[in-house]
Amino acid sequence: MRKGTAGLALALVLVGATACGPLPDQGSAPSSASGSGAVTAAKVGQAVKVTGDDGATAEATVLSVNASSKGQGDLAQAPANGQYSVIDVEIKVTGGTFQVNPLYVRYQAADGKTYDQNTGNSMTAGFSPELTVGGVPSGQSTRGVVAIDTPAGQPKAIQLTNVLGDVIGAWQP
Repeated sequence: MRKGTAGLALALVLVGATACGPLPDQGSAPSSASGSGAVTAAKVGQAVKVTGDDGATAEATVLSVNASSKGQGDLAQAPANGQYSVIDVEIKVTGGTFQVNPLYVRYQAADGKTYDQNTGNSMTAGFSPELTVGGVPSGQSTRGVVAIDTPAGQPKAIQLTNVLGDVIGAWQP
């Protein structure tokens, strides 16, 4: 009986491991918004109506994207990937409490790879005022910059994601 139980346990582990599939790499291609298909990109400077995970709504705008060859402040390190892309973001909440986080902003390079504040030396860039973290209630807004360590050059798109990483807004230069 022990051999049968051990064999069954091994089979279940193998089936479970293969069913999970590989995890996406950092910098993988972007996902589209859950249930809504691809997100159409606006131009930088245009407001985009977005809906968060819990149904909260907002108008999000990427106001500008500027490149910098170095960070700011004493702790700043040089960008590991080529440049810091400093993205100025404004979010005006129109309904509910909208969740905001610099990690929800991504830079998509010309080759399709995406970068966020977890890549390269982004966390040491030191640009301010940084986009806030937390829930912003209806009728209020927040604005700040997100610095991302990216390859040199213009982005293919800047993406805004929800908590789950689904793209809910996109902007092109």
